[in-house]
Amino acid sequence: QFWFMFSRKGYAAADASQTADLSDKLQYLYFFVTETGRQYLWAGTALLAVGFVAQWRLLPKSIPIAFTLIAACNSVLLVMMLNFDFEYLQRYVFRVYPLITYGVMAIWLAIGASDIVLMQQKFKLKISHAWMAIGILCIAPLLYFNFRDQDRHDYNWPGSYVGNLLESLPENAVLFAHGDVDFGTIAYYHLVEQVRPDITLLNPSGLVLNNRLFHPLQHTTAVYSQYVSEFVRSQSQPVYFTRDKPGGFNYVHHWLYQTVSAEQKQIEGELSKGQIDFFNTAVIDDTQKDPWTHFFQTQLRQTFAATLALSIDASDEYNKPEIAALIKRFKTDYYTSIGFIEGIFVRPHAHTIEVVADFLEAARVLYPETAQKSDHARYHELLAYYLMEKGEKEKAIISLTRSIDIWPSEMNRAVTYLLNLYQQADDKAAYQNLKDRIAWSR
Repeated sequence: QFWFMFSRKGYAAADASQTADLSDKLQYLYFFVTETGRQYLWAGTALLAVGFVAQWRLLPKSIPIAFTLIAACNSVLLVMMLNFDFEYLQRYVFRVYPLITYGVMAIWLAIGASDIVLMQQKFKLKISHAWMAIGILCIAPLLYFNFRDQDRHDYNWPGSYVGNLLESLPENAVLFAHGDVDFGTIAYYHLVEQVRPDITLLNPSGLVLNNRLFHPLQHTTAVYSQYVSEFVRSQSQPVYFTRDKPGGFNYVHHWLYQTVSAEQKQIEGELSKGQIDFFNTAVIDDTQKDPWTHFFQTQLRQTFAATLALSIDASDEYNKPEIAALIKRFKTDYYTSIGFIEGIFVRPHAHTIEVVADFLEAARVLYPETAQKSDHARYHELLAYYLMEKGEKEKAIISLTRSIDIWPSEMNRAVTYLLNLYQQADDKAAYQNLKDRIAWSR
């Protein structure tokens, strides 16, 4: 167990994506170069370049060799060893990885500054005012840009999120929270700030909290799900999940959480006025500069739209003013467009297929630069489902193949769907080729 934690085996999936390729590595190398410029700005970068050259003249050769190897191993070599998808959130995760390299670069910057001083003394140049200007150019922009990016004195979004979620739960509720953002945030406010002390907070993977249902290092992921499912069946009251609910249960989606019960007869959606107000005031407008909040809000926008689609019982409800206003806003954002389509396919009897076409077109136009491969692939997967509903099987297969090309992962649901189509058509060659391709990428 000690070796499992020490060797970071639990992070294997995070450190190595099965869909990353050489193009991702090359983009990370370019990102590292531009990030270096961002860290030191043009004046500092110029000084560290001077220092890199000067170190070979001023220091014993073993020292610059060591510096160069340290910097290269913690940047270029590290990028080549990691298998990260070059995606919005992963870029922010990677930003801290080359810290040792940035430390070496700071030494080179100091060597460069020292060498210029020595040159000044050697040639008796009077450039004291120039030095002052260089110092200001190196330090002042860094102070300005870092303060602008790190000033969070008015950042209170996590408290609003947790307050809205926890206050909407019934008394003595049991809540499973999972994920870097939702679990950590909820656990802090619940355990430290004592928000809703009556609820029971659990982690479905058995991590962090002492009230775990099982030991996380002694069981597989499949056993995790089995324990959680048995727990749900044993409860006389519904159990609540922020995400990753166990399979085999119907549920009521309340956007920020899902109500799971063995007694639930069908999948439904339900939104309170407080949740709609929170969505309109704190989620729909993408104004957060923090990357984790931004990423989490894209997920919340998607699940909100899906929840609304699940809550609609008949197509005539589209004419209700509040629903019509929300749907109009959904068509201005990629994630809400995708989420609404997802909800429609779960509850198709309450919607028309023409609505799917409208939102697919909106999503096609609105695809954002910060979207992940899985987000892009999801669009083509949903397009394939729409084409199947229209009876255009050949076009649907093309769209499914496009989805898999973008994100060739076994977690891409387009893989299972396309395998089933090949199996139904008794196309053994195509079926085996797809299975081999996904196995190779894994």
